[in-house]
Amino acid sequence: MPEYSKPEFGEAVRRVLQEHGLTLRAQRIRTGIDHTTMKSMCDGIPGRLEKIEQFARAFSLDLNEWRRLAGYEPVEDATCRQAVNALDWFMEQFRRIQQAYPHLFIPLPSFQGGAQNLTMLGAEKAIRAIEEGIAEGIFEPRPVEKG
Repeated sequence: MPEYSKPEFGEAVRRVLQEHGLTLRAQRIRTGIDHTTMKSMCDGIPGRLEKIEQFARAFSLDLNEWRRLAGYEPVEDATCRQAVNALDWFMEQFRRIQQAYPHLFIPLPSFQGGAQNLTMLGAEKAIRAIEEGIAEGIFEPRPVEKG
């Protein structure tokens, strides 16, 4: 793990959060990363590789670019690239579905073996299952916020 501060990494993290209008606390909904860890990342302290990849995936960013920014070696493994491509495709389709059905609460599925082992076949099956669930009416309406 890089033990030094990487100002360019911190700047890039802050830029992504700002582009999406997210605060340190609000980003957790999208990334699953605790606000204290994200604060360190914004300060240029990359931390653990899994958090870097988690951040990049949450925003559909290039994993190798973010690994390099954080001081890690890029991934050259074909299997990993396939998993990243499958996850990127899945997230693009999932966002498309969420935009088409904003009134429904559609939870993000978990994948057996984790997202790093996702195949295109698995991603396609997951999207089909979501689409079938919508057709069958299994998803609940989003809760209405009282203001």
